[in-house]
Amino acid sequence: FFICFLSRLSHRSVSKIPQMYLSSMSSSMSWKSALFLFVLCAAAFASKAVSAAAASPSLEEGVAVLDPSNFDGFIASETFTLVEFYAPWCGHCKSLAPKWAEAAQILEKDDPPIRIAKLDADAHSELAGRFDVQGYPTIKVFRSGSVEEYNGPRETQGIVDFVRSNLPAHTTLADKKEYDAFVKEAGKKVIGVFRVPAKGAVSTAFANAARTLKKEATFGLWADGKYDAKAKAYAKHNIESIVKGAKAPMILVVDNKGVFSKCSLSGDKLAAITKCVTDGEGLTKLA
Repeated sequence: FFICFLSRLSHRSVSKIPQMYLSSMSSSMSWKSALFLFVLCAAAFASKAVSAAAASPSLEEGVAVLDPSNFDGFIASETFTLVEFYAPWCGHCKSLAPKWAEAAQILEKDDPPIRIAKLDADAHSELAGRFDVQGYPTIKVFRSGSVEEYNGPRETQGIVDFVRSNLPAHTTLADKKEYDAFVKEAGKKVIGVFRVPAKGAVSTAFANAARTLKKEATFGLWADGKYDAKAKAYAKHNIESIVKGAKAPMILVVDNKGVFSKCSLSGDKLAAITKCVTDGEGLTKLA
């Protein structure tokens, strides 16, 4: 509305807006015309406000609720997200719903928040058809404009871990040059040494620690070997040539003086890494 008001003023040299604009308006248009302009602008403003509201999906238990009016906008705004295509009458969908909601509520507390979504594919079958949805529930991965089938876990923590692993809070150290630059940074550093692709409880705990402890330390991942499918073996990218005594899998903590310590990983892996980083508990200096 304010833009409409200014557009009217832009045709006049007005130095005293309240007084002179009213005087000018009264000389050039009737009060009915002025009222009509006011109503027209107010309607346009309200229409834009309603459209903007419609474009933002509502949330149900942390899950973004999508429909044809907000689907494309939501997908475009997310670097990585999961969308569940469901039908209200589907038994498997009903079983997944509380786990999906619980995962959404965990992820929305991350820094920055992560959103996952759902779409009633029964009510919006044409939209679901764009993504070749054949049965319910179908989960799709949307990654920077591309879409693929989700074949990951369907339990709460598994969903959370999958999403977080695709939005890492750590830096990947591709070579010794990047490693050297990382170690020289100020503050405490944590290096996860893994073979790639990193799998298992330790790598999952490392990824989660990197997200939850980002204020405590800077996290970096060293790929100690990439799997060569033809040779059926890991190609060396050996950290031991740089840090004596280091090997995969291992969590290294580097203090401000450049002293390397390895983290004990007995018991709960995430709890162990947390204690190593925050309290120094469970750390052993490397030779």
